[in-house]
Amino acid sequence: MGKKGGKKNAIGRNPGSDHDLVEDDSGRRHELYQQAVQSPRGDLSYCRKFHQTYIGSHEPRHLREDFCGTALLAATWCRGGVFRSAVGLDLDRPTLDWGARHNGEMLGGSAQHQLALLEGNVLDPADSALLVPFPEAGPEASDSQSSASDESDGEGGAPARRGSVRSRPCDIVCALNFGVCLLHTRTRLLRYLRHVAAALDQARGGIFVADLLGGPAAERDLTLPRHNSTTGLGYTWVQSGFDPVTRRMTGTIRLREMDGREARRYNFHYDWRMWTVPDVRELLRQAGFSTTYVWIRPIKDASAGDGGRASDTSGSQEASASDSEESEGEADFQPHEDIDPEARQRLQRGWSAYIVAVLAPQPG
Repeated sequence: MGKKGGKKNAIGRNPGSDHDLVEDDSGRRHELYQQAVQSPRGDLSYCRKFHQTYIGSHEPRHLREDFCGTALLAATWCRGGVFRSAVGLDLDRPTLDWGARHNGEMLGGSAQHQLALLEGNVLDPADSALLVPFPEAGPEASDSQSSASDESDGEGGAPARRGSVRSRPCDIVCALNFGVCLLHTRTRLLRYLRHVAAALDQARGGIFVADLLGGPAAERDLTLPRHNSTTGLGYTWVQSGFDPVTRRMTGTIRLREMDGREARRYNFHYDWRMWTVPDVRELLRQAGFSTTYVWIRPIKDASAGDGGRASDTSGSQEASASDSEESEGEADFQPHEDIDPEARQRLQRGWSAYIVAVLAPQPG
């Protein structure tokens, strides 16, 4: 789904949000969203698996998270080792500031050398975005964050590629939480995908990972209670108003917590175009990607027949989660060509998928 606290969401970030306690603007909604909805270790496990499968020549080091919101995914990536670095790109500055304060903390003093958060539009080149300083760095943060240190580029201590974190060629670019669904026209989506292709490592190759969902279960009015098996928290997903002509629909994540006897509610709103897999694959080829792959699974609650209400305990998003980055949810999604006949029947009711686009190494 997504996370964001503002309304500047036309291109840059997933939802707007609101809550019924106006005086509480402490960012608690971001914290709850991360705990109840997100599963960064599961997503990163798949990203690493895809890179190993389709590139394989080297260990991925540099990741860019588009539509990043609080940049939890990018920060979690950097926690995997000092040899890793990441960029988070989003349009909403208050949400980025919150992420810099809270998710940047998990990296300690290495945050400035591993992680760059950028305020910018995904339809523009990333080098035109504004660098978001980490609070502890003071006003000189923009200068200090703009150049990388000589941190290790691997467990063996090999020198890192020099240059700023924000300008390093990416091994992986991801647009998860259904970020591409925020781009409602082919022109805009193609423009974005061309920027992605340009950001990947042209010499060694790289991958772009996005997620989609579809089928009748994704196109009907529906209210789904969901449970994050890692954190024990939950939320409610509400979707409505699917238009078969424009393929637009609206969705809302509803978070709720008790503060004494008072219930606090936080809503995150979405306006999505439900792209089909063939449409996205065609645009990826036009953007310059050499090959595309689909890893798919049936939506577990797609067979619910209770008048638009269903329950699910699959964890955050469509991927289940565990405590290990390597083991989180890896059995769930499969290459489309490997899906067995029984699962194919269930795909007809509803599915979620990772679209993996490969940019092959360029000669010279």
